[in-house]
Amino acid sequence: DGFHHAFDDVSFARKIFRAKTSQYSHEPWNDPDVDKRGLAAFDIRSSMVGTPLIYRDELVGVLVCWTRTSPPVAEEQKDLLAPFAHIAAQLIALSQLEDRRSRDSAIINSILDQTQSELSVAQNLALVLDALQKTYFDRTRYYEWDEATGEFVGLDCVGMNRSKFVGHRIDVALNRYAQVIHAGALTSTAARRYDPGKFGPDPESEALEKDPEKPWAVVPLVVHRKMYG
Repeated sequence: DGFHHAFDDVSFARKIFRAKTSQYSHEPWNDPDVDKRGLAAFDIRSSMVGTPLIYRDELVGVLVCWTRTSPPVAEEQKDLLAPFAHIAAQLIALSQLEDRRSRDSAIINSILDQTQSELSVAQNLALVLDALQKTYFDRTRYYEWDEATGEFVGLDCVGMNRSKFVGHRIDVALNRYAQVIHAGALTSTAARRYDPGKFGPDPESEALEKDPEKPWAVVPLVVHRKMYG
């Protein structure tokens, strides 16, 4: 408890994490991929086995095992870790999910509290953008829906050149992404993920300083069946 490795430190845990496969070290004290601090801290004097902890294709940690009894662990015992690693990965993932929920709930409550005294729409939107950038996304943008012109209009953003984005217009009739987003908002307000590798490039990528190969997510802003952005 409390012992840790920096991600780039040499360690048996990092070796497992990067390889994403089970590993074995016959003589850890002679293994260049093993941190000797860990051997001393845990009094490890025998061979070690380890396996990655993967939950729904996401690596959430590693499991490392050894014994102080005889005989020492053997390489073929790596396979015995699988069911235990599966359970451990689930528990860690669920714990992380609960931590994120608690954090998100605190952030949302803080935003709601601030909006009670802040009457500026622009300032309130900025609070949400700031929270999103600090928690999940390094680039986030608001578009306002202009019903009269059939365009999405850049309202505010973080993580990019604001002067280029604010006021930028995307004509739904001329942009396939915008067409799908607008049509989908009429039936569902759920977030949607768009992958240029499957859907094709966004013609606005260059203008919006957006990596044409990276996927992105969109959430329609709909209230009482009316789209606002």
